[in-house]
Amino acid sequence: MKPVPSDAGRPEDLQALHHALHVHQIELEMQNQELRRTRDELEVSRESYFDLYDLAPVGYATLDREGLILQANLTLANRLECTRQALVGRPLSRFVSRESADAYTLQVRRLFESGEPASFEVSMTTAAGLPIWMLIDAAVRDDLPSATRSCRVTLTDVTERKRAEETLRAEQERFRTFFDLSPLGKAMMAPDGRFLHVNGAFCSLLGYSLGELEARTVASITHPADLARSLALVHSLLAAEQESGELEKRYLTRDGRVVWAHVKTRLLRDAAGNPVHFLTNILDITDRKAAEAALSEAYVLLESRVTSRTADLAAANLEMEAFTYSVSHDLRSPLRAIDGFGARLDRECGASLGEEGRRLLGVIRASTRQMAALIDDLLALSRVGRTEMKCEGVEMSGMALEVGREILREGGGRPEVEFQVGPLPAAWGSHGLLRQVWQNLLSNAFKFSAKVDRPVVQVEGESAGGLATYRVRDNGAGFDMAYQNKLFGVFQRLHLPTDFAGVGIGLALVKRIVTRHGGQVAAEGAVGEGATFTFSLPVAPTSPVPSSKA
Repeated sequence: MKPVPSDAGRPEDLQALHHALHVHQIELEMQNQELRRTRDELEVSRESYFDLYDLAPVGYATLDREGLILQANLTLANRLECTRQALVGRPLSRFVSRESADAYTLQVRRLFESGEPASFEVSMTTAAGLPIWMLIDAAVRDDLPSATRSCRVTLTDVTERKRAEETLRAEQERFRTFFDLSPLGKAMMAPDGRFLHVNGAFCSLLGYSLGELEARTVASITHPADLARSLALVHSLLAAEQESGELEKRYLTRDGRVVWAHVKTRLLRDAAGNPVHFLTNILDITDRKAAEAALSEAYVLLESRVTSRTADLAAANLEMEAFTYSVSHDLRSPLRAIDGFGARLDRECGASLGEEGRRLLGVIRASTRQMAALIDDLLALSRVGRTEMKCEGVEMSGMALEVGREILREGGGRPEVEFQVGPLPAAWGSHGLLRQVWQNLLSNAFKFSAKVDRPVVQVEGESAGGLATYRVRDNGAGFDMAYQNKLFGVFQRLHLPTDFAGVGIGLALVKRIVTRHGGQVAAEGAVGEGATFTFSLPVAPTSPVPSSKA
């Protein structure tokens, strides 16, 4: 302030002085207001800075040369699961794990010695004992004297990334182990057909070393005859026409041999859809192919033999036809002549033959009739295997009842026989042949029950599982089960001809007919307690056993 002149007592000078003081006071007030505003802004800025510092997504800290924490933000304290007060003044190394301790100490020392920024990862343990990984980015402050120099540290939690890396590493190791140790040939190939990696099984299959095979291409080891098909599959996968494909192809081994393999391959692509590499499984099928070739040759040979045997069978059938004709005509005629002349001799000369002569003549005539019956049965048996079957639905209840009544009428009525036919399921087969089955089974039942006081013949049946089962039961002579296997053989008899007439062909005929229909026959019995004959037939259309002409 300027000194007041001696003549300042004048009113105009005092007024000017007061005005100057007032202006000066206003300026001071304005300066004070500006200072307070600046201080307020500074405080707001400081608070904002600390808010950003504390609430940053990464940890911040300041370390001195000894590694002590001079300052730390709230994020770091929270990540290390402790308070900020527990961090300040203590070394950060107390949180570093034993595995990373030496590397961390070396990095901090180099940081202060060189003054160059550093970035490294360390494993740490929180105050609560939780293992974590941190990425540390550190830089030394060069605006301070060397003795008091500190460094700013940024700590980024990379635990999840490290876990993901570890998981990926484990998966890669498992894949490598599975790939390398698999007994199945495996190969990884570039889109251009170069081998990137192959396993030992594939090397062993082709006789190459690992290095030799990885220096080759798929085309160079593929048999020329299969190269076009192999390349077509590759192009189809590259064009995204299919995700994976497979084929059977031949490879050329190192020593020039040919091996067959079943190849299944898949093209892997990156996130953008660009081809990365092929993964291929190679299964050695050389032995299978050799077996198939041998089987094919055997099949051709078998076809040749079948053709030859068919021709032989046709010739045998012709011979059988000739034999049948001979039996049917050439043998019948003499038998008819013998029986006819025997009858004439009995009429005209019977009185002069005497009792013994007439008995012998009766034996001759009975033998001729038995021979004729035997011929008829043999012809019927041979026709079963040679005639074509015309199958249809057959109502069995009425057929069994009708056949049984015919047999009883032809046998003189036999009113003493109790003949019962229960409800029977229908069957699918040849009407004439099935009638022959009932004819033979019921004839046997009536014949072998003829000598009991109250003969009973029962017919029963049921249907289950696509088959109809029928039983013919009698209470007659029965048979010994020890000889059951002989019942259905030709000329096999379990009783003496003098006890029961017959030539032993009827049951063989039954078995052949039922078998041709796709069914089965069985028998049960006991001596003196009767017998039960069972046979089964399909209830729906099926393929019968073909005749010998087929």
